[in-house]
Amino acid sequence: MKFDTYHVIISELADGNLEATRKYLKNEIGEDFTTVIMGDIIGQIHELKVFPYRFPIIDAKHNLRRMVVEKYKYNVFYKIEGDVVKIYHVPHQAQNPVF
Repeated sequence: MKFDTYHVIISELADGNLEATRKYLKNEIGEDFTTVIMGDIIGQIHELKVFPYRFPIIDAKHNLRRMVVEKYKYNVFYKIEGDVVKIYHVPHQAQNPVF
């Protein structure tokens, strides 16, 4: 069985979110656990290469979808545009994202 694959592109905002998360976690829990957590979050983002449609559209006007990283309480907001999955924002659920 062959699956279509998509390209994942991380926006500047989402990249900044991930870097801020990495710095915060490193300060709070150390490098080893930070590496594991960030690896899990990034790994789940890259799973969108194969299954980008599995998460619902939360904003039909902008075709915006949300993947929830349950274990660490992060939201991944993204759009599918052709064969590209563009990651727009990766805030913690305690934050209130504004688009």
